[in-house]
Amino acid sequence: MPLMAPSLAVLPVVLSKAFMFYTYAHYKPDNSVFYIGKGRGRRAWSKTTRNPHWRHIVEKHGAHKVEILAYWPTEQEAFEHERFLIWCFRDMGYSMANITDGGEGPMGYRHTDATKAQLSLHHKRLHNLPEQKEKNRQRNRVRMQNPEVKEKLRSSAVAYMAIPENREKSRQAALLQTSQPEFKNRQSRLALARMQQPKYRLLMAKPCMCVEAGTIFQSQKEAAQWVGPNAHSTTINRAISGERKTAYGFTWKMVNKE
Repeated sequence: MPLMAPSLAVLPVVLSKAFMFYTYAHYKPDNSVFYIGKGRGRRAWSKTTRNPHWRHIVEKHGAHKVEILAYWPTEQEAFEHERFLIWCFRDMGYSMANITDGGEGPMGYRHTDATKAQLSLHHKRLHNLPEQKEKNRQRNRVRMQNPEVKEKLRSSAVAYMAIPENREKSRQAALLQTSQPEFKNRQSRLALARMQQPKYRLLMAKPCMCVEAGTIFQSQKEAAQWVGPNAHSTTINRAISGERKTAYGFTWKMVNKE
């Protein structure tokens, strides 16, 4: 069962809404907290300038609950309370959407290039974790079931590829990727794994026909099994492609899948 938010009785008492700054919480529909923030005005209800993790949670769970936790006379006090709450919830095992520990500085603060580089490295490491990759895969599978998301991605890709420089950049990136031995080995392993599944073998099978018998086979392997235990599908394939006139005394030709 999900952890529930602690009673607000343990939080600072709301003194007066006349104070400009406040701390707030965002809850999922099951009332489990997933974000702690500090703001003023309508910030607690705003959906703009939210980090990707916050947006993914809201997209997955739908409408979220907003609650003002406490008002503060100064911004610094609000920051300190925000930092304290984030630490408390994380210590209790909550998976918070906050990407920092809170208290980042005055409103309107912009990260330095060095901080941005560190955050970028942190997220790259995070998304390379197997469990995070699986979460991303499941989340994207759900998102791609939405026709609006599909159309938005398609339109974006079409607009991007309409620019010649982008097309050339994509072509060069693809050539570089496919030339890497690691990429080739991975694709080979994936192809072999797929071909172990009956549905993929049936999809890749090439139906053929024994002209003399008038029998249609779903694959050349099936035709070889019909001929006898010593027959090989490669020999039948050479007869179909014209490399030889017959195979095992029969004439063979390709037929279209039904």
